[in-house]
Parts: sequence; structure tokens; C-alpha cells
Amino acid sequence: MSFKMVGDQRKVSNLLGTGIQYIPGHIEPYVDECVQEVQKYKPKRILEIGGGGFRFISEVITNEAIKEALIIEPDYYALDYKKILTKIDQLELIDLMEKKVNFFIGTDEKYFEINNIKMQFDCIAAFRVYHFSTPEKFQNIIQKFSEIMSENALLFLSGMCSLDYLTKEENIFFTNSMPINSEKYYRKLDQTNEMVRDAITKQNLPENILFLDMEFIERSIGKNFKVLKGPIMSTKIVAGYILQKV
Repeated sequence: MSFKMVGDQRKVSNLLGTGIQYIPGHIEPYVDECVQEVQKYKPKRILEIGGGGFRFISEVITNEAIKEALIIEPDYYALDYKKILTKIDQLELIDLMEKKVNFFIGTDEKYFEINNIKMQFDCIAAFRVYHFSTPEKFQNIIQKFSEIMSENALLFLSGMCSLDYLTKEENIFFTNSMPINSEKYYRKLDQTNEMVRDAITKQNLPENILFLDMEFIERSIGKNFKVLKGPIMSTKIVAGYILQKV
């Protein structure tokens, strides 16, 4: 069962050029797999980056093992919280959310920074937020995750990839882009292409994309994590991974 509480209408983030948007109705089998992993591993403390739509946390918060969840949402104003909270009330989750969830909001990208977090987490989720990063920033994020995660903790991570999962070929963003440097998965989009230019506007994409393909993920996580599952289709052009701290 998927509640998908991100609002009733597709809404583009106020943080323009970040790739962040809120899309109701996504099937996202990857997120559903993450929910299943939570039920299996029973983490006590969860951190979610960009989870203000409550798509993920609303489906796992009833797990009795979870004692606390921290959600960092950078873009409060792009979500219809009145409708989301009404849905939570209908699902009788209000008391649980108030008891277990700490919610931090902002209106800029600094709310994706986690440098000041000192707590230890058994599970961290970051769905479709770090493909607007650079390879260097991504490496730093992975290192910071490792520092604030307990042994054998789970990391759910997804972002744009080079594949179109429907055609099983490279997607238009990868084929219409060029590497910025020696990292072939960090690329500058060709805005002379009409389809790419139109998609940039509709999908709130930045000029530069970090494609989170398996090869890049494996190089980036080093000895900090191992891949349990992935890549898993999240959307047509988004891949998800289930990682575990080692």
C-alpha cells in the first residue's frame, strides 16, 4: 500500500534548478522496496533528506521499532501541508507523527547540508535530491553519512541515471550532454536541444547533472558502504540503491 502524500498536483520546487519537484501518483517501486527493508531491519532512528511530502515516513512510522525520525525539508512552500496533514489525520497517524517525528524546514539548499548533525542513525533516506550535486560534494555527503550512521545501518539513495528504464537505452539527458571533467557521469546538458530545454523547465533541472549510475555509486561509496540492492527503477530516469554501512 502506498499513500503517496506529496500533494494533489505536480508542483515545482521554489529552489529553481535543483531537480527538486513534487509529483503525485508516482508508483516508485524503489521507495516501496525501501519501506519493505525498514520493516525487515527495524531501525530505531531515521533521517530523511527532502522528506516533507511524507511519502516515505508515513508508511514506516507505524513500525514499533522506530523511536525517532528527523526530516529535513528545504522547500516547505512547495507542498500543500493542509491537505497532507488532513490525509495523515484520516490515516490516524497524527499522534505517531507528533510523538516520533522532528521536522526542520527552510527555503534554500543549505537545508540539505548535514554537517551539524551529531546524532547516530540506523537508516538514512535521500530520494531524488543529490543528482544536482557535484562529484566532490557527493563524496563529502557519503563520508558524512558514514560518520553519523550506526553499524549495519541502511542508506536509501536515488537520483537521475543515464538509463531510460522504459526503452532500456540511454535517456535524452545523458545522450544530449557532455562530461564537464574527467568524471563521465558529471555532465553539462545541451540546451540547444529543444526536448532537453523543455524538460529542464518542466523538471526543474540544473544545467549540470550528476548521473547516479551503478559504476559511479560503487566508486563513490568506497569501503564505507556495500550495495545490497540496485539499481532499482524509481521513475523512468531515476535509479535507486539500497546500501548498508560496513
